[in-house]
Amino acid sequence: MILTQKKRKLKTYNPITIAVPKALQDQIKKVPRQSFQAFLDNKQTPTDWYNLTFRIRIGYNLAQAVYTQEAIVGMKEALDVCITIKERYLTTRLLSMTLRESDLMEMGLDATDQMQDETLRRIQLEAFHESDRFMKKILKEVNG
Repeated sequence: MILTQKKRKLKTYNPITIAVPKALQDQIKKVPRQSFQAFLDNKQTPTDWYNLTFRIRIGYNLAQAVYTQEAIVGMKEALDVCITIKERYLTTRLLSMTLRESDLMEMGLDATDQMQDETLRRIQLEAFHESDRFMKKILKEVNG
């Protein structure tokens, strides 16, 4: 997937930026990668699914805010994989993914990491809060 940012007018105000140390940025990226590895090793838990879905949803929100339609479509495919895994879990009580789904998930994680490096902290926070609302809605469906 090619990540091309939308052309946009620059705003004239100076947003407040919050410095995030590189070590913390790397830690944020590490947890979903560990969850993805748990899926590959067939040692996954619902928490691993949650970590992956939350991270992919952040990427989807970042793509909608900053990137072109191609990036949005790629992230939507990865998000659809997360929803498919949830639906499969609700019917069979097994967490699993196919090889194609794992490829889409890995592509989504890579794109999200790249977007996090390229976007403003303010946009990342907006994406985080939107993803948090999405996940609360999903958890209500799961816990019923």
